[in-house]
Amino acid sequence: MSFFDWNSNFDIKVEQMNDEHKKLIALMNNVYVLNDKSSPRVEIIKSMDELKEYIKIHFANEEKYMSEVNYPKCETHKIIHKELLNSFEDHYKSYVNSAELLLPNSILMFFRDWLSAHISGIDKEYGSFANNENVN
Repeated sequence: MSFFDWNSNFDIKVEQMNDEHKKLIALMNNVYVLNDKSSPRVEIIKSMDELKEYIKIHFANEEKYMSEVNYPKCETHKIIHKELLNSFEDHYKSYVNSAELLLPNSILMFFRDWLSAHISGIDKEYGSFANNENVN
């Protein structure tokens, strides 16, 4: 079993976003596995860099999609994305600037908890909106 598994609770009924969420989960699991195996710090940082860059890509794609379907809470969602990315970057910098070889569990739990809550909460809202509007 991995650190974070995709399940039907995360299905927002928008295939592209589901696929991107699955990739985010895979990247997050890779960070976890490297950390769990006590991989070299440089490998953990490289994996976190990949995750960070994909988060940016995903958020941009998601915001574009919400705009295309005229989702009324798009601007609020963008603010939440910015806050999440800032939190991620704070945790990232904290680790990179430390002498720690491994990521603290608190950072790994933060990653998993925010993604889980984000997908099953506010992402489901735009998915429901898009599907009620017959936009896919």
